[in-house]
Amino acid sequence: MLQKMDTGTTDIFDVPYMRMIRFSLNTIAQWPYNTFGPKTMRTRIMTVYHYIMITVSTYLEISCVFYVRNNTDKEFIVLGHDYFNILMGIVIIELRRITKICNIAAVIIHIQIFFSMMFFNMVPLWKNIHAGMFSDHRPENGTFVHSGNYLSFVDQYTDTKGYFLVFFLNLYPSYNAAVTFLCMDLLIFIMVFHIAGHLNILVHDLRRFPRPNEMEQCMGTGTSEYNEEVFVRLKDLIDRDQVIKEFMINISETFGISLCIYLAFHQVTGCVLLLECSPMTPEALGNYGFLTLMMFQQLIQTSVIFEFISTKSDTLADEVYSLPWELMDVRNRKAVLLFLKNVQPPRALKASGVVSVGVLTMSTIIKTSCSYFLMLKTLTVEE
Repeated sequence: MLQKMDTGTTDIFDVPYMRMIRFSLNTIAQWPYNTFGPKTMRTRIMTVYHYIMITVSTYLEISCVFYVRNNTDKEFIVLGHDYFNILMGIVIIELRRITKICNIAAVIIHIQIFFSMMFFNMVPLWKNIHAGMFSDHRPENGTFVHSGNYLSFVDQYTDTKGYFLVFFLNLYPSYNAAVTFLCMDLLIFIMVFHIAGHLNILVHDLRRFPRPNEMEQCMGTGTSEYNEEVFVRLKDLIDRDQVIKEFMINISETFGISLCIYLAFHQVTGCVLLLECSPMTPEALGNYGFLTLMMFQQLIQTSVIFEFISTKSDTLADEVYSLPWELMDVRNRKAVLLFLKNVQPPRALKASGVVSVGVLTMSTIIKTSCSYFLMLKTLTVEE
């Protein structure tokens, strides 16, 4: 069973998983130095870099939009990668056991950052190599393929220097996108893990709630000393449960809009990526197969982790009802009744305070994406 973590005077930002998150978010100037820590030369430099990153990302986003606008005559399948980039850019602009879990999650998320960035940029590079675009005998009318297309001042499709300029330029927004998506998810995951940990502690203490001795149980009531101890225990449990509930409300209010945009992003991109994979050709699967799996995996991973809170919260009502309330005095029975009333409503983190994030929401998004995909596929075939 989970036990309380003795942190002593250790700064929370010095634990391994928080150092990993701070390092990754620092590279894209997203760590909130204005909130955590005094202003120093480093924080001022990071503030300047933050605005530089936003400026560059906004420029690339606008350039990508103009590229799509100037190439509307191309098929949707051809421009699908750019639609995905535009949607992703919009999102960017807008206890001991628990510690081990957080460390593991931080490592996994950073591995995902590396592989998602690598595959996003290496697949087009491999296609160019396979097509012989770097050989002495380049295919007639052959053009370079990019992970992101922009309205550029260089020839990025036939000139090798122009290609590599755009290739290395694409590494920057793809890294920003990977860190933004995955590290922000990781921050929320860590909060969820800590909430689940505190719920585990609460359940643990409820199951080991003091009971009267055998003689008192035969008499049908506890002594005054027992009832005084019970009152103190109940007050502590109710206060801790209230702190957990308020923390969940604060998380929902802080990340509510972000979660709403995140779910809408998965709703749209899920449909787009399925449509891109629909030809089932080696080229289509090579371009979008891994990306599709990665996006659905991320949605499933996020939803399952958020479901932890609902699962843990559902056990609280049973544990509170299992307390020996029949052996308590009237005052303590009223406290147990209040406690039971507070833990019965289902708890979940919500997007914009409306949509609960969990397995049910995930299944709805996937079903809706598949339905839209079938509808668009039918319209494409008819055309």
